[in-house]
Amino acid sequence: MGNANQSFYYNNQKLDYKVTITDKEDGNLGKGVNPENAFFSFDYLKQGRDLALLASNAQMTGGLKYLQGKTLIANSDCKSCHALEAKSIGPSYLAVAERYKGKTGIEDMLAAKIIQGGNGNWGKNVMAAHP
Repeated sequence: MGNANQSFYYNNQKLDYKVTITDKEDGNLGKGVNPENAFFSFDYLKQGRDLALLASNAQMTGGLKYLQGKTLIANSDCKSCHALEAKSIGPSYLAVAERYKGKTGIEDMLAAKIIQGGNGNWGKNVMAAHP
């Protein structure tokens, strides 16, 4: 953001920024690093969010949108029955994502299913409630 104020956000103002990439093995952006292979993302952090949690999360795949869910999964017993790619007692996270991709309001429905528990959607196994 150059010489701009980096402590305050002013609504509806342009933010001037510059992205640089320096890699010991591949070089710099435009000089060894192909700009088309570079990925840059940013997200808006609402007031009141957990900045310490954000700062401690080195890998932000999916951005801030999914940080809370990733943290909840990491600190729960979900791993006992679910895995990222492989079916276990329950379906994989990727299978769930594929089944419900693009469906409106699905986050609330799945959250309710996790809280209340359920069965029959993925076979005979029952998912216990996680209130």
